[in-house]
Amino acid sequence: MRINVTATSSPPLREVLPLRRGLRAALPAVAADMARGIRDRTEAGRDVSGRAFRRKRDGSPSNLIDSGRMVESFQPADETATGFVLAPTGRRNRAVAHIHQATGREWIGADERQIDAARESVAEAAIPRDRNRS
Repeated sequence: MRINVTATSSPPLREVLPLRRGLRAALPAVAADMARGIRDRTEAGRDVSGRAFRRKRDGSPSNLIDSGRMVESFQPADETATGFVLAPTGRRNRAVAHIHQATGREWIGADERQIDAARESVAEAAIPRDRNRS
């Protein structure tokens, strides 16, 4: 038995599949949502694990907001077609953020809810729901 196979050349998969385009379009919104969620949680006085921050020296609750600059500066600092970095902007804000992280007020980080939402956004961008199924 003889079998013939014919192949047709197509553009590279990165151009054919919607993943790259969809991911590239979705990442800025995912990054902004994650940064906003971290700022909101911090302003509510909660750390990465959802626990209240360690109290201030005077015993009052902490939400890491003295001037507001450090938390408000937390945003997407670098975005590429496949990822992003979230960080406070400015040398002073980064230094203060590091001090909080290193002294038991861990506020920078995504919680499980944020990670799940990001996964869902990326999956929807990669494989649109209205795509025809074969």
